[in-house]
Parts: sequence; C-alpha cells; structure tokens
Amino acid sequence: MATEVDVDPLAWLDQRHPHYESMDTLERWQRWRAVLDEMDTKEAKEKFLPRTEVELSSDYEFRIKTAEFLGGTDSALARISGAVFGTPAKIEVKDPDVEAFIKDCDGAGQKLVDFFEGIVSPEAQGMGLGFIGIDKAPKKAETVNKAQDREMGHLKCFLTFYAAEEITNWGLDAVGLPSWVIVSRAITKQDSPSSPIRYFAERRVIDTKEITIYRKELDKDGKPKDDKARYAMEGQPVPHGLGEVPIVPVYGKRHGSFAGWCVVPGSVRADIQRFNVETWHALDLYRHANQILTLTSSREISEIVKGPVFRLLEDEELAYVSPGSVGFQANEEAIKRLKMDGREQSGTNPAATSDGANSTTGESGIAQRVRFTHTEKRAIEEHARQMENGIREVLRIVAKYFGTTIEPAVTFYTTFDTSELPDLMNTYGRSQFWIDSPTWQRAMLKQIAAKSIPDLDDAEKEQISKEIDAQPIKPDPSTDPRTQNLGN
Repeated sequence: MATEVDVDPLAWLDQRHPHYESMDTLERWQRWRAVLDEMDTKEAKEKFLPRTEVELSSDYEFRIKTAEFLGGTDSALARISGAVFGTPAKIEVKDPDVEAFIKDCDGAGQKLVDFFEGIVSPEAQGMGLGFIGIDKAPKKAETVNKAQDREMGHLKCFLTFYAAEEITNWGLDAVGLPSWVIVSRAITKQDSPSSPIRYFAERRVIDTKEITIYRKELDKDGKPKDDKARYAMEGQPVPHGLGEVPIVPVYGKRHGSFAGWCVVPGSVRADIQRFNVETWHALDLYRHANQILTLTSSREISEIVKGPVFRLLEDEELAYVSPGSVGFQANEEAIKRLKMDGREQSGTNPAATSDGANSTTGESGIAQRVRFTHTEKRAIEEHARQMENGIREVLRIVAKYFGTTIEPAVTFYTTFDTSELPDLMNTYGRSQFWIDSPTWQRAMLKQIAAKSIPDLDDAEKEQISKEIDAQPIKPDPSTDPRTQNLGN
C-alpha cells in the first residue's frame, strides 16, 4: 500500500510570481546583482567567467582566484545619485508628526532623504526596482486622543528596505494596486550569547488588513533542517488598519506595476565583458612574467634530467618561450571598446573632453561631451522624478498611519546638467540684466554659493539661503551691456 505523501500545507509561500521567474530565468536580476555586488563571490565569478573548452583546469582556477572586478557601473550610478541629491530636497508637509518622521525615518536617527540617497537610489537604479516597507510602532496601551498617542510613542513609523528579489509574489486589484505581497527573507536567531545560531526562511504575507509572519527552520547551508521542517505562523497576524498594502515600490525605469528596469543595463553588460577580457589579460601577463621553458627532444624526460642538471644532445634545445605583443594589443583595443560602450550606455564620461589621439571614438571631444551631457540629463531627470514619487508615497502612507491626510510637496533642486561653477557664474553675469526677475537671480546665486563651497552642512546652507533672500538684487549699472558703448 502506497504511503501518503507528507505535503506542507503552506508550500504556497514559496511560489514565485511569473515576472520574478522570467527575470530570474533570463539572468537579468542575477547579472545586475552580480555587478552591483562587484563579483565578490566565487559563485558569481564562475557564473559570469565560464570556463572555455580550450582552457586548462589549472588556468581556469587561477583566473577565477585572481579576478578582480573594477567596473564602471557603480560610478555611473553614484554620478546620477549625486546630481539628484547634491542639493537637499525640499519637503513640505505641514504636519508636526510627519515632519518628525522625516527627520528620523528608521528609529535610528536617519533622515528620510538620506535613506533614499544612500539605500533606495542606488538599488532602484541598478536593479530597476526596490521596495520600502512601512511599519508603525505598536500600541503599548489604549489611548483616547492623539496627544496621548504622541506621548506614548505610538505616532512613530519605521522604514525597512526590501531588495527587488525579496518580494517574490504579489497580487494586484482591478486598478493595478497591490492587494497582497509576500516578502521572502533568510534570517538568523540567537536567544542568548551562549545559545546556538538558528537559521530560518521567513515569509511575510502583507495584505490590505494585516501582516502575517511564517518561518521554517533551515540548516546553515540554507536547506530545510530535517524532513519534518515546515512553515509555522509566528505569533498572531498584526492588523495595520490602512486598507492598502504598506509597501511602496521605487523604480529605476518603470515598466508597469512591480516591474522595473535597470537605469544603465548597457554599462552592466560592458562591465561583465570587460571583466572577462581583463581576466584573460591578467592570465597572459602571469604567463609572460613567469616565462615557460620548452624542450625540443624525442627522449623521455627521465633520460634528460639527471638530478639538478639537464643533459642535452647536440640536436636538442631547452629555451624560454618568447612572448609576442599581438595578444596584448588586441586586449588593449577590446578594453577600449568595452569602456566606450559602458560610457555610452550609462551617459557618464567625465573625461570625454579631449580631441587628442587617445580618443576612443572618431568623434571630437566636444561632440562626445554634448552627447553624454544629453544622455546624462535624461537619466538624472527621470531618476529625480522616481525619487520624488517614492518619497511622496511613503509620506502619504505614514500620514495615514497617523490618522491624517496630507498632500506632500517634494522638490529636488537640481538643474539636471553638468555645469560647473565658472559656467554658472558666466551665465549669471551675462543674463542678470536681461532677466528682470529677483526670484531667478536669487536662485542662481544660491546655486553659485552651493557649488563654490560643496561641503557646507545643512545649517550653513540654510543660513546662506536666508541671507540671499534678504539682500537686495541690484546689478551694477556700470557693467550693464545694454548701456555700454552707446556712443560708438
């Protein structure tokens, strides 16, 4: 008689959304993640530096062991984030509790804008998508009004960032908003310093009413601890009372609900190709730096080597291999092409200003700079809009937790260009007489002040801004080009 198969009734917790499966199958997320993590594991190196059919095992092991990833994607992402967050964003909410949250969004004193700049922005750009979970502080006791809630610490919210791969399944309602999500994470637990470390697979089911947590114990290799390991509910579901899922998706490039795209996919691909080329280059360097002896003989090696001495006949020869330069030149040209591809795709090439012989394309330096500036401008502007939308949505849900409704105004003060201080000063000097707007002139002066001393703290920036707002705007008539040389 066949025995009944023991099926875990909560096995549905491990089911993945079709979009997740497609991204994983096509290796997009894996590729993007490997580049963002700088190929820091042996598994990532083996996946993206596969062994070729003509490669000896020892050569491949050496190539994997010595491979160092020096990509350009991280600097491209940092450049875009720096342009968006270089000048502090202005957030207006007109609610004291939400204002307090903006100054401490994670319970550890981190400002909301810093949370977005340091965690959300690079992840959303590189992986195309990131998620912010919003949790409210639990009630310690029943209260009768908002003042008591504030006094008891109930009017506090805490943000948790979830990577793109951690939201493994979800459902959408008729208008495309999430009706439930499943957060999948691996966690550890230790009851005391002397207790053993325990490993768990955690599944958080978050719907429009409550949050339910399930856990299954694993071994240290991430496999079920034994045949009887099953998911079990941790405590009771925690109601949140929002009527919506307190998860905010933040996109790099949006491709629909819960579907995002890497901001610089071409740069990622170029980084991997360059990584592959440079590891072969390193192997060639090793071979040529440690020259190989070749022996021309028809005899067995035991007949030739006598102790520490080689005994050769007249027609036999023992000599070092002479390295050629063709392979080095080919590698050098390939790396130039791959670097150029990465710069084209990411739109970041600070050095593209030279018309010299070392230019990697047939374009002049000026043509390169114009093209890269336009590409970068689009990427920065799009990313700023995504960050604004994410902050606005987080604040809306936080206010809802606090029992109020707000329409936050979020503005990033960026010109979306790569102009330097001399450019700004030249523009202001030429235009101040033609643009009869004190507001425009004060805005330009604030930008000039910010670029002239980039390491000012927030208090100093605010003070300078106040002083500029208070000073009269009166251009010097003697330098007005409209009144000069009238007698000529």
